[in-house]
Amino acid sequence: MEDARNMMEEICERAFNLAFLFRRTKTSYAWAQSSMLSATDPSEIEILGSLSEGKPAVPRKVARIVFGSVIKGVGSAASVGGDRIVLRKADVLVGGD
Repeated sequence: MEDARNMMEEICERAFNLAFLFRRTKTSYAWAQSSMLSATDPSEIEILGSLSEGKPAVPRKVARIVFGSVIKGVGSAASVGGDRIVLRKADVLVGGD
């Protein structure tokens, strides 16, 4: 139990330090996760798996977003689709009905 607590404490400290670094920069960073699955940009996703066990999945039909994409932009560009760079694609599951 003590090992788990120490590991969690280290994760939290690293997350705090990373958040502090993000706040100091003039560049904007955004976490993009749309509630409208059909609005997910196919070039900004990484397919982790399928919800259609035993059946062929509908290609590129996003069923669930596991973790949203991380976007880098200048000013408000990160959130409004302007001059932006996708640092990490969204992790998604495809398929389902």
